[in-house]
Amino acid sequence: MLYKVTETKKNNYIELIKWIKCLNARSYEIVFQKPLKALRLCKCAYHLAQKCGCQEERAFSLLVTGYAHKGLSNNTKCIKNMLVAVQLFEHLGHLQGKMRALNLLGTNYFYFGAYELSLEYYNESLGLARGMADKAAEASILNNIGEIHRQLEQYREALIYYENAFVMSKDLNNLRNMAGILINMGYIYSYLNQNIKTLNIYRESLNYCRKIGDKIKIGEVLNCLGEAYEKLQKEQVALQYYLNSLRVLKKYGNMYYRINVLVRIGELLIKQNQQDRGLACLQEALSIGEKISAENELSKIHLSLSAYYEDKGNFAMALHHYKRFSLLEKKIRNEKLEEKLKLAATEFRIEQMKNEAEIFRLKNIELKRRNEEIKENARLLTLANQKMLKFQEQLKTANQRLKLLSTIDEVTGISNRRSFENTLKKEWNRCLREGKDLSLIIVDIDNFKRYNDSYGHLQGDKCLRKVAKVLESILKRSSDFMGRFGGEEFAAILSNTSYDDALKIADRMRRRIEKMKIVHEQSAIVSYITISLGLATTMPSYGEDHMNLVKAADQKLYQAKDQGRNRICSVRLR
Repeated sequence: MLYKVTETKKNNYIELIKWIKCLNARSYEIVFQKPLKALRLCKCAYHLAQKCGCQEERAFSLLVTGYAHKGLSNNTKCIKNMLVAVQLFEHLGHLQGKMRALNLLGTNYFYFGAYELSLEYYNESLGLARGMADKAAEASILNNIGEIHRQLEQYREALIYYENAFVMSKDLNNLRNMAGILINMGYIYSYLNQNIKTLNIYRESLNYCRKIGDKIKIGEVLNCLGEAYEKLQKEQVALQYYLNSLRVLKKYGNMYYRINVLVRIGELLIKQNQQDRGLACLQEALSIGEKISAENELSKIHLSLSAYYEDKGNFAMALHHYKRFSLLEKKIRNEKLEEKLKLAATEFRIEQMKNEAEIFRLKNIELKRRNEEIKENARLLTLANQKMLKFQEQLKTANQRLKLLSTIDEVTGISNRRSFENTLKKEWNRCLREGKDLSLIIVDIDNFKRYNDSYGHLQGDKCLRKVAKVLESILKRSSDFMGRFGGEEFAAILSNTSYDDALKIADRMRRRIEKMKIVHEQSAIVSYITISLGLATTMPSYGEDHMNLVKAADQKLYQAKDQGRNRICSVRLR
């Protein structure tokens, strides 16, 4: 039963304050397991604390409300509560509370993709944690900052933060934190193609997960190991890890992670020509996604199924799944826009509430608060309408660019790895039907790490753009493709191009880049930028995997590097 407030004087609120403390303590105990129930309790505590003027308990109930909203994915509401909580904790001089509220603000702005603002809050929270010598909080915040750098593809910086967070967690014997940080580090080493290191990292994480008995995280790490082995082309080993992951997640009732694992299994089985089993996995993933309304995951599954049916020539089913994909993408974009509008309105509202603590000390507090709300709401309405119009214009432009941007590399402006893989499959199938040659050139900028270390990453990105522009300009036919393969590597797909013609194009690329004479004083070859190229040509045949062509070109690229760089090594497969 809730405590009923009577017309008691403020100095007689002692029992009520005790009850508020109990409500806050109980809500914090259950907030991570039962966020909805915790939300009801701390809302009640907040209103009671506001009634009796107990600012510390009011601030704490807001903090717990924020954790509950985070657990329920109500990010805008969480931000609104934390902005107020930060002001209250600052007024009270409560550094621990302010640190936690700032950290929560950083996390929620991270979810919105506002990385600069997120990093600002994390850094402020980190300063407070260090000032209080709170190593556990410091490790958690360092890991969060690492996540921002990972999202921005600043992998070296991300690893520094992860490693510092891991060392602190190890000193505190916080196995749960250690397991999670290792998973984050594994993602980076996987992207950097350091496959053996990736495997060792994930195995270490799995060991910690087993020690703490976190079954869901065990399932997650098993899935990561499967991805690592699949990348090493050890498909049967990868499949076994995926199946083990699925078994664990299914046993302990986690539906969200199961979707990703089922998709991985499905795509691998289809790749192994086990279409019926593979499709069954994708359909099961689709069913779970619909059950829990995992719209982002559903969108990816429909796109994958559309591509599958298109490859099989079943254009009706391909169109059906693509339509479902498009509808989900549109819905997701609209929901994000709505959240941004809510967030904008909240930020304007919070700006006007900074002096709330002073207002509470005024005699006519209720009247003044209402007057301020009327003025504020009128202003917010005007601002929200203006921002709505602006977001609507941005949405139109974003919709037009969405399809293009999904295939473009942000740094160089040419096609990305995803576009490369789709194009290679398409051109492989076309040359297979027509009995034509297919050539692939993989290009690597020589000693590019030294260039980055010497001139900085901004200059490195500028160099990548110059090289990409020149390489792309050499390809003349509409069917020719040039894209970024990864890091400082590029790839050219030359459909219906003989070995000799492809070799001439590769030599033209090498000479044109050398002719540019982009200064590179740290190069081990000459004092300017050069490239090494690996070329492979084949006539596709049934039963042959197109990845063999990629592997052959890649091997020739490494041969060119081993022979001194600034050269072409090539092979005619068949």
